[in-house]
Amino acid sequence: MTIVIQDIRSQTPKRSTTRSETNINKVVRHHSATTSGDFWIFWNGRWVKLGWIVGGYHEIILPDGTVQLCYDPNMITNGVAGHNSRSYHICVVGNGKFTPVQEKAWEERCRLAMKRFNLKPSDVVGHGELTPSACPGINMNTVRSRLGKVNPIEPTFFSNAFGRDCSRFVCKGAKVKELQEKLLLLGEKLPRFGADSDFGKETEDGIKTFQARHDLVVDGIAGPTTLNKIEELIKLSNKGPFPDVSTDHWASKEIETVKEAGIMNGFADGTFKPNEPVTRAQLATVAANLLKK
Repeated sequence: MTIVIQDIRSQTPKRSTTRSETNINKVVRHHSATTSGDFWIFWNGRWVKLGWIVGGYHEIILPDGTVQLCYDPNMITNGVAGHNSRSYHICVVGNGKFTPVQEKAWEERCRLAMKRFNLKPSDVVGHGELTPSACPGINMNTVRSRLGKVNPIEPTFFSNAFGRDCSRFVCKGAKVKELQEKLLLLGEKLPRFGADSDFGKETEDGIKTFQARHDLVVDGIAGPTTLNKIEELIKLSNKGPFPDVSTDHWASKEIETVKEAGIMNGFADGTFKPNEPVTRAQLATVAANLLKK
């Protein structure tokens, strides 16, 4: 089963403060106590009327198994009063009855969260185990028992970034190649496969490096925030002396000076590779160009 992800993180209302992911010590399961609904129905129908500035859950699993990715883990949501600062909240839409595809999606998403936050099945709790409530409408001992079984994590399908032909680690096509080329242009490394049109582990690692370099949430997902940052930097780089040297690079003016003076040139592909070490041959070329002046 392939899980469909609706990444709405760039659209959801947020508070101005965040937390460190290392603070998270439990995953909390909820149910919506409704037979249908999604983030926006819950937001407009209840949460905004309560005066909330942020929604209740990090993820919402719809009846067809689609997962709405609502918030990054560093955002504190309003899942359980008094327990939010250290909790990651996942809601399964339903009222005590859930579809098989929802349970499959829950198990995959919960296991991914457990791996990310270094948690055990015993760290997964229901809303009603933290405060008196009928939520999450399921026996959590049964839920934890299932989580204790080792199952392979199947590819997760991201509908927002590359269209409906793409799943994590099974994503191929022109849009993936375009993403890879932009990562390379911005100085990231894909040493083994390069821009091969295949979204594999190397591409995910390249995205993680890019995210870390630009103070984004490091999850390896080419979601709206990451893609927007890539586009922003590409536009800046087009105004610099080389495509991979943006105008805000600390050495942009110096690089432009030596380029215009004919002292240093770019590579055959038109890039400068500002973070690459200089070889003896390149140094000799620079020295020779200086002697000609």
